[in-house]
Parts: sequence; structure tokens; C-alpha cells
Amino acid sequence: MNNGISIKKLVEKFWAIEQKSDLLNYQIEGVKIWQYLRHRIFLILTQKVGLYAYAHTKKNSLTELLKSVPSLLYYSIFSNPLSGNYQKDILVFSAGRKVKVDGKFIDIYSDYLVNDLPENSYEIIEELYLNKHLPADKKNRKHQDYQQIRSFLKSKLSGFRFSDEQLKSISEIKTSIKSELNVELDLKPLFHNGILMFKYDYEFYDKLLNKRKPKQIFLVCSYVYKLALIAAAKKNGIETIEIQHATIDKFHVGYSFPNQKSIDYYPDKIYFFGEYWKEAAAIPLSEENKIVYGFPYFQKQKKNFENIKKQSKTVLVISQGTIGRKLSEFVWKCKDKLKDFQVVYKLHPGEYERWRNDYPELLKLDQEKNITVVDNNNTNLYGFFAQSEFVIGVYSTAVFEALSFECKVMLVDLPGIEFLEDLIKKDFVKLLKNKEDLAFQLSRGDFKKFDSNMFFA
Repeated sequence: MNNGISIKKLVEKFWAIEQKSDLLNYQIEGVKIWQYLRHRIFLILTQKVGLYAYAHTKKNSLTELLKSVPSLLYYSIFSNPLSGNYQKDILVFSAGRKVKVDGKFIDIYSDYLVNDLPENSYEIIEELYLNKHLPADKKNRKHQDYQQIRSFLKSKLSGFRFSDEQLKSISEIKTSIKSELNVELDLKPLFHNGILMFKYDYEFYDKLLNKRKPKQIFLVCSYVYKLALIAAAKKNGIETIEIQHATIDKFHVGYSFPNQKSIDYYPDKIYFFGEYWKEAAAIPLSEENKIVYGFPYFQKQKKNFENIKKQSKTVLVISQGTIGRKLSEFVWKCKDKLKDFQVVYKLHPGEYERWRNDYPELLKLDQEKNITVVDNNNTNLYGFFAQSEFVIGVYSTAVFEALSFECKVMLVDLPGIEFLEDLIKKDFVKLLKNKEDLAFQLSRGDFKKFDSNMFFA
């Protein structure tokens, strides 16, 4: 299904539905369920209208889940965040996805901050990534497996049922979405599961915070699974600080709340990569709570490759799961325009295990002598940036990183391009609508010079 709708138009309609029914304040059983599920609902809508595919490999088959049971049990028993009676000034909720740096797997967003903290002042609490944990320093570290198993099992055993009045209000929201977007969205099971998961996660976090009594909480990516944590922290008077992990823009529903001065399930502060991001979205925080922290991992990597020279007639394609197939289709159509170039097609880690099944055009591209598909982390992405003359992408964080490496960046006109419309308007990047555009930019494109330090301090 495709209603001929763009991301921009979808977001605007989404906000209109939200405002009309005051959904940001909509509560069931004490849970502001629309706030909690806002980002998830929007992603479902993008898939329903045919704009996006799913972003990452999904490890939810029965076989995959059974394979993960021993690990889940081990970490639940021996690395339960609730175990032990002690206090910590700071809790750091790190990302489960890690990158290997200097022989160690690290969370590139939070680990550099942790390194600056007093040794015994903090504890790291790590989430799962694709049903597993990569090796990491065990010092001051616990894992969320127990919490995730607990909340899941309690939600399945719950006897909670919606009242007739609640069912009526849910039906009205569903009707509003159908009227505005012509999309059938079954909100009842989504809300039911969401309310229970929020409540049981909140119980866990409230108990944890009362045991550890931290003064601050740092976290990565609040809008996916950390909103119950933020709610519990606010109840206990504990400051929450989110560390930026990806692009932020005015259409990002995880961060952007037009005409709102404050949101209940929102961090107290955000540490930004650079000055550029502070005004990139309608962020419901005062200026003093928007803090430029930088991106130490990126700056270190950039320095490591500063002596690498650009290789002429080289093209790096940056894929991402939500538009991965559409991007591969575009490049396949352009292959004759790329025949005189060496092309590296870099997949996102969330695509590594599925591209051979999901991207038939990329399988064909992989047979071309001048095109190399990279579906592993054996070569550092920044090494590719350092040596590539041109970069093709759509809207990932890597676009900004490529600009910082002084690559000539071109963005394909695919869903999500609106997120980076500011770069297009400022002529920092070139827009590609077809293979003729690509041929022109590769041969005669005039790429603007500018100070890219605004992105990463």
C-alpha cells in the first residue's frame, strides 16, 4: 500500500491527529499511553503506508528465542540490577549494540562519558541487542535481562481488561487515524501490551532507583524502551540525561514536539553531538538543558584516519534498514553510470543477516566487478569515509559523518529524505532523483565547502 504520502505529510497528519484529540495527555490506568507508544505507532504507520521497511534484523523466531534462553537465564541470575545492597551516584543505561574499538566492544555513545566518571560512582546497566550481549568489561556492569523477562511474563499472566469506556476512547482514536490516513491500525492490543509493559517496567525501575539512590541517570535512545525509566526517575526526583545517538530533526517524533514546553516522558537534559542539533527539532527543553557534549568516539576515529588520502572515482553507498531495498533498487538502475567508479556498498549492521533474502537487486549488484557489498564490521566505516570521494545515502547519521570527512555527499530522493531537507536547502548535499542526476553530480557537481564542526564538537 502507498497512499502517495511523504514522510513530511505523514508527520503533519500525525501531529494533527495528536493535537485534535489531545493524545499527549491521553491516559489509561495512569499511563500516558500515546506518549509511551508515540514513536512505535509512527513507525507502524510508515510501514502501513509503504514508506519504510523494518529497520533491523528481527530475532523473534521460536528457534532464535530458544537459543537465547541460556544467556537470558545466566544474566538474569548473575547480573540482575536489583542484586546487592549498595548505592551509586550515577546509573548509565547503555546501548546493547556495540562497536569493536582497540580490541574491545564498547557503546560508542556512553563509554567515553563513563571513562570520565569517578571509578566507584557509577553502574552501567546494559540492554539486550538481538537477544544477546557482546563481550564487555564486567566492572560496574549489570544487565537488563531479568527486567525484560519479568515484565514480559507478568504482562502475559495479567488479567487486565479494558473497560467499555476505555474501549470506546481507543475506537475513537482508531477512527481518527483511519479518517486522516486511510490506515487500519489495531490499537487495542498495542495499547494493552504497552500499558502492561510500562507498568511492570516502571515497577522495576522504581525499585531499582530506591535501592541505588542515584543523583543522575544517563541513557541512550529514550524514546524506544526507556520512557518508563524516565517516569520513575521523575517520581523520585532524579535527573535524566539523554546522550544523542543519531540524527535529530523536526520530523523525528521521538524528539520533536511542536508547541509543547514540556513532556512527561522526556529526559530533563540532552547531551548533543554539536551546536547544529540543538535547534534541529521542536525539543521541549529550555536552552540551559540543551547541552553540547560532543561525540568523542567520532572525533577519535576521525583523527585516526586524518592521514588517509581520498581516492578519486570512489563511491561509498550507505544503506539503512528502513529504505534498504529501495536504495538498492536505485543503485541497480544507476549501475551503468557507476561503471567507471569503484563502489563500496556498506550495509547497516541491522541488515547484515537479511539482505540476501530481502534485497534481490543488491545480490545482482554484488556480481558487478566494480561493486563490493560489505556486510560485516571488519573494516572501519570511517576508513571508507576517509578514502571515498563520493557518498550516496538517504538520511542516516553517517551522512553527517561523511560531510565531516569532506566527502561529496548525494542523497537519494527516498522516504526519509525530508529529515535532511535542511542540508539540501543549505546546499551542503546534492539531491538525486534519477540516474541522470547521479551522472551529472559525479562528473560536474559543484560541492559546497563549509565548516562541518557544527555537527560534531
